[in-house]
Amino acid sequence: MQFSTIYYLTICAPTIEKSLKMIDEYVDHGARDFQLDIPSENPVFETELVKAYMRGALEQYVGYDPYLNALRTVRKRHEDINLHLVLYPDVIHAIGIGNLREFVDENRIASIMVAGGDSGVLADLRMAGIPTIERIDRTLNDEQLRQFSAYSGKCYLNLNYKRHSELQPHGCVSFKEKVDYIRNAGVRARILAVEGISSGQMMREVRESGVDGALLGNALMRLWNDEKALWDMFETFQEAAQCRIENVKGGTPE
Repeated sequence: MQFSTIYYLTICAPTIEKSLKMIDEYVDHGARDFQLDIPSENPVFETELVKAYMRGALEQYVGYDPYLNALRTVRKRHEDINLHLVLYPDVIHAIGIGNLREFVDENRIASIMVAGGDSGVLADLRMAGIPTIERIDRTLNDEQLRQFSAYSGKCYLNLNYKRHSELQPHGCVSFKEKVDYIRNAGVRARILAVEGISSGQMMREVRESGVDGALLGNALMRLWNDEKALWDMFETFQEAAQCRIENVKGGTPE
């Protein structure tokens, strides 16, 4: 399956209308995979940039319908793109699992990542048949990997790229060695590299590690007011993600 470059955008940066416009432009420049969010009352895991956008949105819009309708608009405008969501537990509880399941089916949402990885909320999503993105512990915990290898539902896994160098579990030093260890443990779910990918070189390292995709965070959103810098960096990511890897044994492209 083709390597996926998933671009994260908050749906209110700084307004819903601005975010919808930027999604259109990303698609026009070749983006085909997105992870979008809905503002939380307590976005503790976000950067200061996203926290400010979320605070502003909660002051502008009442309830969750404006955000859900915005996501519906994205799907109607772009039928062929892949949409992922990242939601905080408070947002999921407010919408309700049943309503969320209907929304996921209606708009062909590929997955939901629970910010913070609340195990109870993840279990509720799995029970409802909603595809999830779940975190691989940086220690490469063998018991967790056994559970992932046995899981038969649709699931994506994420491995933290930014902090992977802090630990060398099982003697694995490079990001690729860690991905290989996970695969050798029998895990067949799609693996996404997350956090800290901010250059073409990093993207190439991620792609060559054998993961199935990369999730890009705030790096591009910070450039929305500098169009040249934005699209230059976007093209750098796109080129690095699509580069052909040389076959070590044969010396020819895959």
